[in-house]
Amino acid sequence: MSFIQSQVCVEGISQRPAASTACGIEPTADVVPPLPAKRDDARLRAMRSSLAVCVFLFAMPIRADEPNTLESFTFEGVALSAPVKDFKQKHPTASYVAANSEGANGLECYFLAPTLSSSGAIFSFLDGKLYSIEAFYDQERINKVGGTGMAVEKITAALGRPDDVKSNDINVVLIWNKPKREAKFLIGKSDLFLSVKNLEAESLLNDRRAKHTTLGF
Repeated sequence: MSFIQSQVCVEGISQRPAASTACGIEPTADVVPPLPAKRDDARLRAMRSSLAVCVFLFAMPIRADEPNTLESFTFEGVALSAPVKDFKQKHPTASYVAANSEGANGLECYFLAPTLSSSGAIFSFLDGKLYSIEAFYDQERINKVGGTGMAVEKITAALGRPDDVKSNDINVVLIWNKPKREAKFLIGKSDLFLSVKNLEAESLLNDRRAKHTTLGF
């Protein structure tokens, strides 16, 4: 499976899986598989998974004073807004992805696989500071942490109760919307995806992309 060229985003997940906007990476069939022939079986499994996740989440206590843990979120010892220099020192084996970086817009992308906790991850930097982390977990890695249920417990222990939950026939997505930051945890049939990003930096990047877009004349 090629992780650099395969990403899942959860925008509009209630309708369909879509491509991640980070680094312009497009999804491929090996990451977003088509529905199996027995659609009813797939739907039933998805419903069971969604129900199990929802039961667990609604059993969590609601705290009005729950802190915004996204502000202090770190992945593999690297925090959002960390300088690219510090990242390279900590992860010297990370590969620079030239095809997905945008020098004119100040975007640099690095790929690391495997990481200590995931099957692979993409780290995106804007103006030399980390603004987006996307991590992928295959079935082998999921089994090592004790299964999907344990993975959900770990992510909610780290980020707290999600602000929203969405699902379709294939995926269940947990969403945390906080001031300036957003996290999404996608639960697929046999894969998990984690996305954490700085919304202000993403908005700045999109503005730059829009300014550099032309009609060819």
